[in-house]
Amino acid sequence: MVNQGKAGVYIGALDDLNARFTDLYKANPNAKLDTVASISGPAGVKVQGGSGYNSVFMIPKTSVKTEAELKQVLSFIDKLGDEKVQNLINWGIEGKHYKLEDGKAVRIDEKVYTDEVYNTLFQMMTFDGSKALPGKLDPSVEKYTKLIQDNEKFAVPNPALPLLSKTYMEKGKQLDQVITDARTKFIMGELDENGFSQAVANWQKLGGDQVMTEYKTEYEKNQKK
Repeated sequence: MVNQGKAGVYIGALDDLNARFTDLYKANPNAKLDTVASISGPAGVKVQGGSGYNSVFMIPKTSVKTEAELKQVLSFIDKLGDEKVQNLINWGIEGKHYKLEDGKAVRIDEKVYTDEVYNTLFQMMTFDGSKALPGKLDPSVEKYTKLIQDNEKFAVPNPALPLLSKTYMEKGKQLDQVITDARTKFIMGELDENGFSQAVANWQKLGGDQVMTEYKTEYEKNQKK
């Protein structure tokens, strides 16, 4: 909807500002996007702490069947930390995705980099980029990178993330959709606070209460270990 010029707000990860809107710039090269974070509410500034989702690799026995093959895979993963590979993932190919100015990498076209490098290699990151070339970034990228760092002190971790709930495994998609729909409608003004509370009550009836009970049992069990 944003890329089609039909909406002006998108809720997601901060780095979506760089990664999710290449179609928008193709449709309107003059489009401008900005982002805000750390909005203060009744309890001050709070940011939802996520679980993270990169740099976890599973090596299945179905495709890696021998110790020699396993060592090849591990060797490849190890090389992802090399300076040249870090530079490739962070900046792309010199002359195509970046150029050097005063010893610093400068992206030639942020959108081309996003399409050809970021969106294809991002899941391969196993490092913090400290070995890659220093460089100059698009102002929007510099901004969201700083916001991510600033948000660390406001992050509120979810203690249920490592826990298991049988009900959530069976009904999680349905339960999440109830809250997602209610949140969207609330933001769009289609639901007032009373309507949102009713949606939460419906979530509880559909299985939310059982999920909370199961998480509580698991949490208490882990605390005793």
